[in-house]
Amino acid sequence: MTKFTVLTPAYNCKDKIDRTLWSVFGQTHENWHMIVLDDMSTDGTAVYIRDFAKKHGFGDKVTVKQRAEKYGETRNTYEECRLLDGEDVVIRLDAGDYLTDLG
Repeated sequence: MTKFTVLTPAYNCKDKIDRTLWSVFGQTHENWHMIVLDDMSTDGTAVYIRDFAKKHGFGDKVTVKQRAEKYGETRNTYEECRLLDGEDVVIRLDAGDYLTDLG
């Protein structure tokens, strides 16, 4: 079964990421994982996403990585893709954007 990895670079998006998360959580395709790359947010984005995912039963499907230095969107995406299994289908989804059903 195809594995989808959703990469979401994030910076200060605590107030606009709910729809993004719900769109990923609502997929009927079950083999997915989401990685949120928090790029030194100052608004509590990382904690908010971890708590939101856990509260709604998706804590094991969402990984939040906090950067210790500013990477920017392109470097965040590139560096994370280098770590992934070459068999994954990568979906890059900005905070504030959303998916329709992949199933």
